[in-house]
Amino acid sequence: MPSKDDRLEQVARMADLLADRILNAQILGREVKDSDILALLEASLLLSEYGQETPPLVMQVVRRLDAAKSNEGAEASEEERQDIERLAHSLRPFQAREDQEG
Repeated sequence: MPSKDDRLEQVARMADLLADRILNAQILGREVKDSDILALLEASLLLSEYGQETPPLVMQVVRRLDAAKSNEGAEASEEERQDIERLAHSLRPFQAREDQEG
């Protein structure tokens, strides 16, 4: 079974690949799937919670997404708030398992 560090490194690699795909879609003017954005944000939060370095490209894309959202000037919709709550809830079981294994 891979160690916690190995799994976090894999999350970082996959997040980096996903960030590259999102950035390319943005550059080409293609639609970016909400599920891709949510997955990238989840990975970024997970890496941060465990003190793992977040890949620079992931941080760049997250900042771009944040800036785009800020420019819209819209408050989070009820659906977005629920997504955030689900994200926070989904990370708790993973952290609890790691604490037990650790």
